[in-house]
Amino acid sequence: MLLQHRRRCVRFGWSSGAVLAAGVILVAAQAPAANIAWVSFHSADNMPTAAATAAGFTLAPDVGYTDLLTAAGHTVTRVVTSGAPNTATLNGFDLVIVGRSVPSGDYELDAETLAWNTQVTKPMIVMGGYTMRANRLGFMTASTEPVGTTGPIKLTVDPNHLGHPIFAGIPLDGAGTMTNNYSLGLQSIPNGGPVQRGISINTDAIAGGGTLLATTPMGAAVGKVIAEWPAGAMLPNTGDTAGTDTLGGRRLIFQSGSREDGGDASKAGIFDLDADGIQMFRNAVNYMSGPPVLAGDTDLDGDVDMDDFLAIRNNFQKSGRTRITGDLTGDTVTDWRDFRQWKTNFPTPAEAAAGSVPEPASAVLGLTACSVLLGAGRSIRRRRG
Repeated sequence: MLLQHRRRCVRFGWSSGAVLAAGVILVAAQAPAANIAWVSFHSADNMPTAAATAAGFTLAPDVGYTDLLTAAGHTVTRVVTSGAPNTATLNGFDLVIVGRSVPSGDYELDAETLAWNTQVTKPMIVMGGYTMRANRLGFMTASTEPVGTTGPIKLTVDPNHLGHPIFAGIPLDGAGTMTNNYSLGLQSIPNGGPVQRGISINTDAIAGGGTLLATTPMGAAVGKVIAEWPAGAMLPNTGDTAGTDTLGGRRLIFQSGSREDGGDASKAGIFDLDADGIQMFRNAVNYMSGPPVLAGDTDLDGDVDMDDFLAIRNNFQKSGRTRITGDLTGDTVTDWRDFRQWKTNFPTPAEAAAGSVPEPASAVLGLTACSVLLGAGRSIRRRRG
C-alpha cells in the first residue's frame, strides 16, 4: 500500500526529488519597463550645470545611473530638483528617484518635506545621505554628518531579510556579507580633475518604523545603506514644525554616488557601483516600480498561485535559498514556515475569481501526505537495513 501511494505521488509530480530536494530553480519574471523620474541638478544627460561644466564635466555627473536605467529598458525623464516640486507631474511616473546630485536644502522646510514625503504618492528611491537626515526628509533619527567611504565597500544584509528581492542573485557569505564589492571606490572628476570623496553614508538609526535591509561598517559606527518604508509610515521630521510627515507612497533609501570634492553639490553623484552593486540597483528599481510584494508571492508576479507553491515544493528543506526559490521568511531555508505563509495567502482574489487554481486544501494534503509517505519509506528501509 505504501509503495502504491508513493507511485501515485510520483505520477502527480510529488516525487521525493521534488518534495525534499532542489529541483528546477524558478527565475523571477522580467520586470516590465518603468517610467522613471530622475531628480537631479542637471536638466539633461548632456547638460551639466555651469558649476559642473566649470569643473570639467561635459555630461551630467550622474549620467552613469540614467544610462544604466535606459539600457535596462526603462524610460527616464530628468526632473530638475526643486523645493517646490510639481507633485502632479511626479505622480504621473511609475517611480521617482532622487539622485545624489541634488542640494539637500530643497528637502528641508515644511512645504518641501510635505511635497516630497506626502504629496508624492508614487514609490520613491532616495540616494543621497544628506537629503535623508532628520532635519531634511527625516528618514534618520538624527542629523549627524554622513561619513564618506574611502574605498570599495561590501554590504551586510540584515539576517531577517536575506531573501529580499533587492538581493536576488547576489553572492553572500555565511554572515550575510557580500562576496564581491558593492562600490568601485573613489571617483575622479573627468579631464584630470580632483578625486572626489566617497559615498556619504548615514550612521544614525533609521526612523519612522522603517525596515533596515543592508549596512556597512563606518569605523566604529554602522552605516545604514539600504532601508525601506511602507506608505503611511510617519517620519519624525525635526526640520518640520509639524513634527511628522506621513509618507504618501513606498520609500527606499539606496545610498550611492560620489560626494563632490568641495563646493557646489552639482558636481556630486558620479556613478560608483561595482557589478553586484549594479545588480542590486536594478533589483531595487524593479522592486520599487512594480506592485507591492504580496506575502506568499515567491516569483513577484503580483499573485499567489501554484507557481509560488512549486518554488517551495521544489526547494523544500533546502538551505541557501532566496525568495524565488521558496524562502518567503528570509531565513535562507525553504521549510514549513514558508509553506504556511503561502497557504495563508493562497489564492489571491484575482486567482480565486478566475478559478485558475485548485483549492488550497488539495495542495496542503498533497505536500503533507507525500512528505509523510516519503519519510515513512525511508524509515522502513532503515529498519530493513
